[in-house]
Amino acid sequence: MLLYQDLISVPVRENGEAMQDIASFNLHVAIEHSLIPASTGKKLFLRTSACEKLVKARTILKEKHPEHELYHVYAYRSLAIQRSSYIEAAEELGLSGRDDLQAREEIHKYIAVPEVSGHPTGGAIDLMIADPQGVPLDYGTKIHEMSEDSQYHSENISDGAKKNRQQLRNLMMQVGFAPYDGEWWHFSYGDREWAKYYDEPNAHYEQTESL
Repeated sequence: MLLYQDLISVPVRENGEAMQDIASFNLHVAIEHSLIPASTGKKLFLRTSACEKLVKARTILKEKHPEHELYHVYAYRSLAIQRSSYIEAAEELGLSGRDDLQAREEIHKYIAVPEVSGHPTGGAIDLMIADPQGVPLDYGTKIHEMSEDSQYHSENISDGAKKNRQQLRNLMMQVGFAPYDGEWWHFSYGDREWAKYYDEPNAHYEQTESL
């Protein structure tokens, strides 16, 4: 799992790419599955290239499993909500008020330190695969569940859930997204996490306070 201190040193060169409503790319929006407050109402927004990669991912999924669908649950998040969620996680972990590196790294396992978070860049997406009845596949935990079992490599989940996590990860990496080991549902393109994972010279997307 990449650490906060791994990401803070990654340079960012903003390329000016626009934010897009992912529904305009015929992508399924399923915000009702989110446990995190929305900052963009009933719509989800991502950078253009990220949207285009999601279209490719959906096409690949449909070729192998025509009855399945990608459920996109969370995308762009304002920095205000990122900060609020970070503070809330710190309180739940008994680390409220601490700003030392050890505390940041511990909280970062559950929610990214705001200054390196991918969601405020418009390059990060939280998603899962659903069956023909619209029921999410078994991933061992709910999406956005703050639990150690939400970490990708958890051993406390069924073999079926492990297989489903691997399927989702393989699909997303096939189209160029970077996975995050701390959350089986989180993938990114163009942010610091992506740049560090693929050893790119810099990230493409800077954070924005609001759309």
